[in-house]
Amino acid sequence: ALYAFCAASGCRISEALQILWDDIDVRKGTVRLIDPKRRPRHPSYLALTPLERDALVWKGRQSEVSLLIEPFVGEFFAALEQYLKKEYIPHGRHQFVFQYSVEARDGLPYFLSAASSRNEVFRRAVRLSGLPPGLVSGPHSLRHMYGTYLLNYFPRPDGSYGLPMALVQHMMGHASLKSTA
Repeated sequence: ALYAFCAASGCRISEALQILWDDIDVRKGTVRLIDPKRRPRHPSYLALTPLERDALVWKGRQSEVSLLIEPFVGEFFAALEQYLKKEYIPHGRHQFVFQYSVEARDGLPYFLSAASSRNEVFRRAVRLSGLPPGLVSGPHSLRHMYGTYLLNYFPRPDGSYGLPMALVQHMMGHASLKSTA
């Protein structure tokens, strides 16, 4: 579910890991990406220790919305349903969607995990998928794929492909057009 969401939205892995259940509208098929500083008194943040709150990061995404693309958005919602049934541990402590499901850390927000361990999990998932080695280097490559797709291959109503750079900038949450380019 996590990696499908990153591919569907083009968000950074850190942004995806900080999604709360409040941010997801399954019926509408939307997910908001909200800077934790915009809701500092949210009960999920208050449930964290001060050190854990310091681990909440936001690189400067300028927009809460992102254009979710297929087939990844469909994969995300299907995987989210399976995640809820088989892995998610309801506990009432916080509303972070992605959490540990390992005994010693059951229920802790997954954003607290080390990037190196998340990258290893991602590499293992890529190997299991059967993709050619080296095609996908890490979760951030999903963001690059998303931007490239929007810029060059997104189908338009007039039969052409690709969205204007400024719109791709907005969808990716970049503060400057230079970052998008």
